[in-house]
Amino acid sequence: KNALQAAIDLPFAVSPVVVGVALIALWGTAGLFGFVQNNLGAKIIFGFPGIVLASIFVTLPFVIREVEPVLHEIGTDQEEASATL
Repeated sequence: KNALQAAIDLPFAVSPVVVGVALIALWGTAGLFGFVQNNLGAKIIFGFPGIVLASIFVTLPFVIREVEPVLHEIGTDQEEASATL
């Protein structure tokens, strides 16, 4: 659980420049996932999917931090009620 929390907090601690370089290193033509662009011809990092990837990486921790306490507050009442259906 602590490793997951650390992974969620990672975008808060990392510079956006480092994130951009890492995304290019992973999704660029010579990167780990470069086969998508090389073999399939799909433009990932320098197109709309790259914008979506970067936005998800930056905004997902904010969403998780806002939703997590609300989900804990709800409790198991609905879960128990749904089990009886």
